[in-house]
Amino acid sequence: MLGAHRGNLSLVSTVLFIIGVLLCGYAAYDFGPRIDNGSAVGWWSFGLGVLFSVVAACLYIIGISLRATTFREVGSAALISILLFIGYLLWLSPVSEESFIFHPAIAPAVLSVFWLGIAFYCAFRRNRNM
Repeated sequence: MLGAHRGNLSLVSTVLFIIGVLLCGYAAYDFGPRIDNGSAVGWWSFGLGVLFSVVAACLYIIGISLRATTFREVGSAALISILLFIGYLLWLSPVSEESFIFHPAIAPAVLSVFWLGIAFYCAFRRNRNM
């Protein structure tokens, strides 16, 4: 049933991921590096942004599991992983000397590892003829 809707899954995954990144970006702007002046809107946008990003990644996995992947998909998943990790480092760089128990910037780091796993999964499912 999902095989007939591969293109729709890819489109929905892309739209959800873009919305999730925009919401997380707003949360990073709202919180600042020390998260001491974040508002409730910032926390809601952070939570929804992470949720949308995870759902987008899961839909992406479902979409690629229905077919062989291309080199472009391997590269895009690896690039997303690298960009999320760079975002994690940039968000934490002003507070690198301070210790903290929880910081919202941990979410992009976890998502970065998740997307790196997707890149490896895509690499093993890659069609050699493409």
